[in-house]
Order: sequence, then structure tokens, then C-alpha cells
Amino acid sequence: MRGVKGGLIRRMVLATCVLLLFVGGAFGTLLISIGEDRETTRLSRRTHQLFTAADQVHRKTVDLQAAQQAYTISGDGVFLGRWQAASSGVLEANATLETLASTAAQRRLTQRITRTSTSYVQDYSLPALNAARRGDPAARSTSTLLEGERRIGQLRVDLGVLRTSERDVLAARDARAEAMVRREMFAVLAGLTGSAIVIALVGGYQTRLLVQPIRRAATMADRLAGGRLDTRMPETGKAEIGQLERSFNVMGDSLQGAHDDLIASRARVVLATDQTRRRIERDLHDGVQQRLLSLGLDIRRIELSVPPELPELRAELSEVVAGINGTVDDVREISRGCTRRS
Repeated sequence: MRGVKGGLIRRMVLATCVLLLFVGGAFGTLLISIGEDRETTRLSRRTHQLFTAADQVHRKTVDLQAAQQAYTISGDGVFLGRWQAASSGVLEANATLETLASTAAQRRLTQRITRTSTSYVQDYSLPALNAARRGDPAARSTSTLLEGERRIGQLRVDLGVLRTSERDVLAARDARAEAMVRREMFAVLAGLTGSAIVIALVGGYQTRLLVQPIRRAATMADRLAGGRLDTRMPETGKAEIGQLERSFNVMGDSLQGAHDDLIASRARVVLATDQTRRRIERDLHDGVQQRLLSLGLDIRRIELSVPPELPELRAELSEVVAGINGTVDDVREISRGCTRRS
């Protein structure tokens, strides 16, 4: 079996490898798609976190502006505490925003936002607040208020640029992800379709290569066992199946030859038996029977020559002649029986 070129095991391993190639390709593509979807989801979540941090910078800056203006107008120390809390919140929001930047473009935009918000706190809000605490009328001037609004407006512009840029990146990423999903779905469907085709082809190949020849071999074996010794299989199979068909035909030839030899041997035995029977019949008829008859005649002559004064001897000789005649009859019957059997 091992010497059969292109054996069944090799063929089945090859078919299995082809099937695994299609199935593995389909599931590999699916795993890649899942990994890319996770990465897209992670980047989208990070973008949303970036938006939340940017909104937090804007909200804390606006709170800082409100606390500064309220203290400037009322002089109430409560608003100083609110201003300090808002100032710390701006710094924390800036730090969070910068840690969320993962690309060069995001880092440039977030650094611009943190510079704008930090400049608002240190270069505008804190000096204006100190002026209000000193009672400087410049703290309530229109120019000071307009400068604060200008800086807040610049911060809003920077935040808008960040949002627009990230939305564009997010939209492009979603478009690429959608196109990739379509390609991967097509690849998965193609892989599964190819797998189904390969499975069908392998099943048909196995049926043609294994199932049908084995069923044909079982049918032929039943015929051979039923006495039809001329049954032979067509030697059309491949590898081990072809070797099985050839071995079956060799076995059929051997059984047919043995059967023919048995018939010839039986004919020779019958012929030898007939010849032996005829020879025995001839020997009985020409040999023993004739000698017994001759012996009986000789004793009968002796019996007739016996003197009358010896009746006992004559009687004994008569009995001997009767026994010889009976033996001749038995030999004749045996000879007739041989003749009937022949």
C-alpha cells in the first residue's frame, strides 16, 4: 500500500489541506475584520473622549470668565473662590486634553487650545482680577471686556477647528472601515462559498473514488461467493482501489483455476474408477469364474468315479461341488453389479 503512487491517504490529506486553506482564509479574514473593528471602535472612543475634554476646557474657561466678571461687578469674595476652582479646572482639563492626543495633528491642535486657554488665564483673567481687587477702573472698562470676549472667541475657534478636524478624520475612518468591512464580508463569503464547493467536490470525489468502487467490490464478492467464478471487476480505480480491483481479479482467476483443476481431477478419478471396475469385471469373468467352473467340473468327474461302496466321500464331493457352484454364482453377481455401476 505504501508503494502505491498517489495513494488515498495522500489524496485525502491534499483535499483536507485545500479545504483548510479556504476555511482558514475565511476565518482569518473574519478575525482580521474583528480586530480592525475593535481598533476603529477604540479610536472612535478616544475621539469622543477628546471631544469631551475639549468641551471641559471650554466650560471651565467660561466659568472662569463668569467668576471674574461677577467679582469685578460685585466685589464679593465668593466669586474669588469660584475663580480659583475654575482656574484649577482649566489647567486639569488642558492636561487631560493633551494626554488624549495620539496623532501629530491632534497634538498640534490640543497644544494650540491649551496655549489659548492658559494665555486667557495667565495673560488676561488673572491681571484683570488683580486690577479689580485693587479697585482699578480699567478692570471694568469696555476694552477689557472685549479683550476677554476676543480670547474666548479664539478659544472657541480653536475648539471648532479641533472638532472639525476630528469629525473629518472620524468620517474618513468610518468610510475606510465600512469599505474594509464590505471587502472582508466579500472575502468571508467567497471563502465560505469556496469551502462549500471544496466540501462538495471532496464528497463527490470520495464517493467516486471510494464509495462506488467499494460497493461494486461488495457486489462482485457476493457473486463470487455465490459460485459465479467468472466474475471480474473493471480495473479502473486509482491507487489502493485499483490495487484492490487487481487483487480481486487475481483471486477470481485463482478460484477459477482451482475449480477447473478440481473438475479435471474428478474426471480423471471417474475414468480411473471405470477402468479399474472393468478390469476387475474382466478378471472375475475370465479368471476366477473360469477357474472355479473348471475346478467344479474336475470335482464332479472325481465324484462320478467314486466307487459305490464310498457313499460318504461321494456326498462330501457333491457338497464341495455345490459350494463351488454357489461361489461361482456369487462371483457372477459381483460381476453383474460392476457391469451395472459402469
